[in-house]
Amino acid sequence: MGVLTAIYGFCVVFWGAAIIFFLCKFINFHNDNTQGFWVEVSSQVVNGLFTITGVGLIPFRTWDTYRIFWIWHYKRKTRRLRLKAGIPLLYDEDDLPDPTYDPNYVHVLTEKEEKFLHRQQIKFRYSQTWYRPHGTVTHRAFPINLALAICLLNDANSCFQVILCGTMWGLDRFQRPAWSTGILIPCGFLSGIAAALLIWRGGQKSKRVAEVEERLRAALIASDDVIPQQQTGYPPQLRYARRLTNVSEGLEEPEIRIDEHMTIPTQVVTEPSASDRTDSQ
Repeated sequence: MGVLTAIYGFCVVFWGAAIIFFLCKFINFHNDNTQGFWVEVSSQVVNGLFTITGVGLIPFRTWDTYRIFWIWHYKRKTRRLRLKAGIPLLYDEDDLPDPTYDPNYVHVLTEKEEKFLHRQQIKFRYSQTWYRPHGTVTHRAFPINLALAICLLNDANSCFQVILCGTMWGLDRFQRPAWSTGILIPCGFLSGIAAALLIWRGGQKSKRVAEVEERLRAALIASDDVIPQQQTGYPPQLRYARRLTNVSEGLEEPEIRIDEHMTIPTQVVTEPSASDRTDSQ
């Protein structure tokens, strides 16, 4: 799959650059008809490449939009029912209660609705790897409103691509108005780019940055407290200074291995045992 994606990306970049080269006459045939012919060839190839994703993924994008719509619908319904029943709102409205994971939580949806919501969340998460229906230690649940907007932008990209295919394949280059491709191509590009930016924004927004930093800080402090200073003979901040001093004075020191916790000499000098002292005497 990675090889196919790389080949696809190379073809898009190559033929997209060819359009620019022919339009700007960096490659000049000194003949308007021949120049226009190669612009048309490059444009048709790029249009075909975008059709693979824009039109070929329409069934999957339609299912994704259907699923995220129901998830969004139950988010709004959960909020409405909790307000009506006088129950406090959820701490994170994007992390909808699920009896599969939290059976003791107060649920306002019916059992049938809960099962349907759970099924749609699982299927949508399988289809879109950036989506997280529930929070984890490092991330919050992905914002449902952003997920719906991403799917709608992907649908818009497919719609623009369908219209562009009809224009490119239904009219030849002499009959096709310039404004048609001039509008449809940028709209298709912008909708796809906007969807990618929203995915990035949702990922950044759902990160538990403060919690992760606090955990790392606590782990580093705990690791420093566990290691006694006596194991190295001098404080950690002086280890490298002591080593540099020995090197500058030309003194040889035993080979050591350094890890993130301690300095461990590979050659340890031990006191002779009682039996060794007896033998030597």
